[in-house]
Amino acid sequence: MGKAARNELRKMKASWHNTVSTAFITVGILGPAIARLFGALSGPIDVSLSIVGSMICLAVSATLHFAGRAELMELED
Repeated sequence: MGKAARNELRKMKASWHNTVSTAFITVGILGPAIARLFGALSGPIDVSLSIVGSMICLAVSATLHFAGRAELMELED
């Protein structure tokens, strides 16, 4: 595999990491926020569980995002 092909593969991996990271933000943070806005999360247990889940999704999202950035750092000139 040539250098250009390896670079394209690295870019594709970085893009995948970033896309999955965005999905975690959408599902883990925006989803519960919208549910709370419409009144679906009304009890104290629902809210605290939602906050914990959102923090976990935020951590996973950040990890995936930085993994994608690390892939881009390995691009060859």
